[in-house]
Amino acid sequence: MSVHIPFSDIGQFRNCIKLVRERAEHSGIPLPTISFIGSVKLHGTNASIVFPENGEPYCQSRSQIVTPEQDNAGFAKWVDTWINKTPGVYGWLRHGFVVYGEWCGQGIQKGVAISQVPKNFIVFAVRLIEGENSNWALPPTVIEFAKGLGLKCIYNYPTWEISIDFNHPEEAQNRLVELTQAVENECPVGKAHGVSGVGEGIVWWPLRHPTFNVRDLEFKVKGEKHSESKVKTLAPVDVEKLATIKELVDSILTEHRLEKKLDSLKELGLQLELKNTGAYLKLVGQDVIKEEVDTIDASGLSRNEVMSEVNKRSKQFWVKNLEQIKE
Repeated sequence: MSVHIPFSDIGQFRNCIKLVRERAEHSGIPLPTISFIGSVKLHGTNASIVFPENGEPYCQSRSQIVTPEQDNAGFAKWVDTWINKTPGVYGWLRHGFVVYGEWCGQGIQKGVAISQVPKNFIVFAVRLIEGENSNWALPPTVIEFAKGLGLKCIYNYPTWEISIDFNHPEEAQNRLVELTQAVENECPVGKAHGVSGVGEGIVWWPLRHPTFNVRDLEFKVKGEKHSESKVKTLAPVDVEKLATIKELVDSILTEHRLEKKLDSLKELGLQLELKNTGAYLKLVGQDVIKEEVDTIDASGLSRNEVMSEVNKRSKQFWVKNLEQIKE
């Protein structure tokens, strides 16, 4: 029986800082300096291929198993063709792993350089599965798996490295912003495919540390055009400047976040129809709570009041899109 094995959500820099501090405090050890490798964040749709320990490979979107008959932007259909053209592809490595990537290109998203190139599946992560246990592969292994399967890998495009001293993480912020703005101005992946245009941002993956557990410390930094949140500061004291509910919701509920949840709705097989209003509002609300709860709490404002405003604006966006369809 096929089981959906989702890709873990990637948090923001502030979430990484919080996790490092909690982990160090729990273990009674000093705050570490950790090296990260940055890869281009692609604006497409999350996709993956599961190679089970026993059985045939199958495809996934972020939220469910997909097939050529019930697909996500044609990914499963492409995988079927790819496997048929590559006999024995899933026998090259031992079974029990998932290859995660971005299914991106023409017709999947808009407003970025890679939306102008033919559809591609670009691997960015590999999850090794042994029975009930699983481990995320570090970048060198991800490159090896992608190469062995004959797939493109995000690490074959330009990458960056940075060391972050978590005693003073704010010292890395300017460099993170500088690199992100450069990617937004000119997407390196698009450029490699002969297209000039906007990129989305960078995902920072932790490299192995001799004494500190770096699991789940990856984080994303997006340019303003693709950011779900306009909160750029790291310390809770900064978000306290967001004195009103309106200002707070302005900062955490961007049009990009609202558009992404339209995509999430489609992944669930639900269309832009009046009967799905509640499902859409629920998706937006869950996403805001998941990624912005620390910002909301640090503002000193009531969660209920903030989420009421989020719900109101999400509904306005939803209705606007419904009206555009009718036109």
